[in-house]
Amino acid sequence: MTVIRIIIDGPPTAWAPARVMRSGISYNPKSKEKNSARSQVLHQYREEPLLGPISAVIWLRMPIPSSTPKKSRKLMLEGEIKHTKKPDIDNCCKFCLDCVKGIVFKDDNQVFTVFAKKVYSEEPKTIIEIEEHL
Repeated sequence: MTVIRIIIDGPPTAWAPARVMRSGISYNPKSKEKNSARSQVLHQYREEPLLGPISAVIWLRMPIPSSTPKKSRKLMLEGEIKHTKKPDIDNCCKFCLDCVKGIVFKDDNQVFTVFAKKVYSEEPKTIIEIEEHL
Protein backbone atom coordinates (compact mmCIF):
# COMPACT_ATOMS: atom_id res chain seq x y z
CA MET A 1 0.00 0.00 0.00
CA THR A 2 1.27 3.42 -0.84
CA VAL A 3 0.93 6.46 1.35
CA ILE A 4 0.10 9.75 -0.32
CA ARG A 5 1.79 12.66 1.45
CA ILE A 6 0.40 16.16 0.98
CA ILE A 7 2.03 19.25 2.51
CA ILE A 8 0.09 22.49 2.87
CA ASP A 9 2.41 25.39 3.68
CA GLY A 10 1.40 28.06 6.18
CA PRO A 11 -0.29 27.95 9.58
CA PRO A 12 -2.96 25.23 9.88
CA THR A 13 -6.48 26.54 9.37
CA ALA A 14 -9.66 25.54 11.15
CA TRP A 15 -12.89 24.78 9.32
CA ALA A 16 -15.64 27.38 9.70
CA PRO A 17 -19.32 27.05 8.73
CA ALA A 18 -20.75 29.17 5.94
CA ARG A 19 -22.21 32.47 7.13
CA VAL A 20 -25.37 34.16 5.97
CA MET A 21 -25.54 37.94 5.78
CA ARG A 22 -28.70 39.92 6.50
CA SER A 23 -29.32 40.18 2.77
CA GLY A 24 -29.54 36.38 2.64
CA ILE A 25 -26.29 35.92 0.73
CA SER A 26 -24.20 33.00 1.95
CA TYR A 27 -20.39 33.06 2.04
CA ASN A 28 -17.57 30.93 3.39
CA PRO A 29 -15.26 32.95 5.69
CA LYS A 30 -12.37 30.52 5.00
CA SER A 31 -12.74 30.42 1.19
CA LYS A 32 -9.41 32.20 0.57
CA GLU A 33 -7.51 29.75 2.78
CA LYS A 34 -9.37 26.77 1.31
CA ASN A 35 -8.65 27.85 -2.28
CA SER A 36 -4.96 28.28 -1.45
CA ALA A 37 -4.78 24.87 0.24
CA ARG A 38 -6.64 23.11 -2.61
CA SER A 39 -4.27 24.71 -5.10
CA GLN A 40 -1.31 23.29 -3.17
CA VAL A 41 -2.98 19.85 -3.08
CA LEU A 42 -3.60 19.96 -6.85
CA HIS A 43 0.09 20.70 -7.49
CA GLN A 44 1.11 17.64 -5.44
CA TYR A 45 -1.49 15.07 -6.53
CA ARG A 46 -2.39 14.70 -10.19
CA GLU A 47 -3.91 11.22 -10.32
CA GLU A 48 -7.48 9.96 -10.22
CA PRO A 49 -9.19 10.18 -6.79
CA LEU A 50 -8.95 7.07 -4.61
CA LEU A 51 -12.20 5.10 -4.34
CA GLY A 52 -11.55 2.66 -1.48
CA PRO A 53 -11.54 3.04 2.32
CA ILE A 54 -9.11 5.73 3.53
CA SER A 55 -7.08 6.25 6.68
CA ALA A 56 -5.56 9.67 7.31
CA VAL A 57 -2.73 10.94 9.49
CA ILE A 58 -2.70 14.72 9.95
CA TRP A 59 0.22 16.60 11.50
CA LEU A 60 -0.61 20.19 12.36
CA ARG A 61 2.62 22.14 12.81
CA MET A 62 1.45 25.23 14.67
CA PRO A 63 3.37 28.52 14.77
CA ILE A 64 5.11 29.61 17.95
CA PRO A 65 3.93 33.07 19.09
CA SER A 66 6.65 35.68 18.47
CA SER A 67 6.47 36.92 22.07
CA THR A 68 7.44 33.50 23.46
CA PRO A 69 10.57 33.51 25.67
CA LYS A 70 13.56 31.44 24.44
CA LYS A 71 13.22 28.89 27.24
CA SER A 72 9.54 28.27 26.49
CA ARG A 73 10.24 28.20 22.74
CA LYS A 74 12.80 25.43 23.29
CA LEU A 75 10.30 23.43 25.39
CA MET A 76 7.62 23.90 22.70
CA LEU A 77 9.91 22.60 19.97
CA GLU A 78 10.90 19.62 22.13
CA GLY A 79 7.24 18.78 22.71
CA GLU A 80 7.36 19.44 26.44
CA ILE A 81 4.78 22.23 26.09
CA LYS A 82 1.74 20.98 24.17
CA HIS A 83 -0.35 23.10 21.81
CA THR A 84 -3.66 23.38 23.66
CA LYS A 85 -4.87 26.67 22.21
CA LYS A 86 -7.15 27.46 19.29
CA PRO A 87 -7.65 26.37 16.60
CA ASP A 88 -9.31 23.17 17.76
CA ILE A 89 -7.81 19.98 16.35
CA ASP A 90 -11.17 18.62 15.13
CA ASN A 91 -11.92 21.78 13.13
CA CYS A 92 -8.43 21.67 11.59
CA CYS A 93 -8.98 18.03 10.57
CA LYS A 94 -12.33 18.90 8.99
CA PHE A 95 -10.67 21.71 7.00
CA CYS A 96 -7.85 19.39 5.85
CA LEU A 97 -10.20 16.63 4.73
CA ASP A 98 -12.39 19.18 2.92
CA CYS A 99 -9.32 20.44 1.05
CA VAL A 100 -8.28 17.02 -0.25
CA LYS A 101 -11.83 15.74 -0.90
CA GLY A 102 -12.51 15.39 -4.61
CA ILE A 103 -8.78 15.54 -5.41
CA VAL A 104 -7.05 12.74 -3.47
CA PHE A 105 -10.20 10.76 -2.63
CA LYS A 106 -13.74 11.00 -3.94
CA ASP A 107 -15.74 11.69 -0.76
CA ASP A 108 -14.98 12.13 2.94
CA ASN A 109 -17.31 9.25 3.85
CA GLN A 110 -14.46 6.98 2.66
CA VAL A 111 -12.37 8.00 5.67
CA PHE A 112 -12.68 5.36 8.39
CA THR A 113 -9.88 6.46 10.69
CA VAL A 114 -8.00 9.68 11.43
CA PHE A 115 -4.96 10.28 13.61
CA ALA A 116 -4.14 13.94 14.23
CA LYS A 117 -1.59 15.78 16.32
CA LYS A 118 -0.84 19.47 16.92
CA VAL A 119 2.79 20.36 17.60
CA TYR A 120 4.66 23.65 17.76
CA SER A 121 7.02 24.33 14.88
CA GLU A 122 9.18 27.10 13.50
CA GLU A 123 7.86 26.15 10.05
CA PRO A 124 4.04 26.12 10.30
CA LYS A 125 2.40 23.72 7.88
CA THR A 126 0.00 20.82 7.62
CA ILE A 127 1.15 17.36 6.62
CA ILE A 128 -1.55 14.94 5.50
CA GLU A 129 -0.76 11.29 4.88
CA ILE A 130 -3.49 9.29 3.17
CA GLU A 131 -3.54 5.54 2.70
CA GLU A 132 -6.10 3.56 0.73
CA HIS A 133 -7.03 0.16 2.19
CA LEU A 134 -8.18 -2.30 -0.46
